[in-house]
Amino acid sequence: MRQMVLFITMVATFAAFAARAADTYLPVPVTISNSVDVPGHLEKLLVELRLAAGKNDLDAVLSHVSSDFFWDGDHGGGYDAMKTAQDNFSSALSLDPKRVKPEHRADLWLAFNALVDARTASAHPGKQGVICLPGKGKLANETDAEKTADGFGVDPWYGMVFAVGRPVAVREAPKSASPIVGKIHNEAVIVRLELKSDPDATWEPVQLSDGVAGWVPSQQVQTFLDAQLCFAKGSNETWKIVGYNGGGD
Repeated sequence: MRQMVLFITMVATFAAFAARAADTYLPVPVTISNSVDVPGHLEKLLVELRLAAGKNDLDAVLSHVSSDFFWDGDHGGGYDAMKTAQDNFSSALSLDPKRVKPEHRADLWLAFNALVDARTASAHPGKQGVICLPGKGKLANETDAEKTADGFGVDPWYGMVFAVGRPVAVREAPKSASPIVGKIHNEAVIVRLELKSDPDATWEPVQLSDGVAGWVPSQQVQTFLDAQLCFAKGSNETWKIVGYNGGGD
């Protein structure tokens, strides 16, 4: 009887070890493409924009939009050359209250707030002097990352999120007071898609490379297809919103 108990225990231990090993993967390093530091005067503008976002004050935001506003990655064909820069900006970010149902406005302002977070920034690859936020993520080894993601039935573009710069805490449950079980730092991690019922949820279910599963605030991580807001300094040394990149591949 004792031998049978020992055998069952060994089998259970091996099964648990095998399951954990199957859930682990090699870390997926990420850097920021064309990484640049955010100048002090631009950071000052970002603070103003975050304050305006907190008040849902579209007029305050529009006062900082340049007249030569551009729109890269316009996948929906929303840009209208006959409209003003402010109209195209409002359309790009879906911030026009006349076109958005009240129940969706808070989420859209949260999304705008994520675009004016100065944790990472990239120089625009085709426009000198233009800085875009957040910085564009770049896989250190795309081939290895694709193999890793494929092991979970996803790809890096739709099945992973990343954080570069300040570490992002991973919590046991989707609550800010929940215990921290890990962190995401300069890497991409697997999204547990089976737990994603709402694409606009404020928490993202993730699995770290060591097999630990948890939750991170959606606004603190990025995908490789995220949109960007772009800025440039005018002739009077004042920084303005000059463009929007709709993201995508």
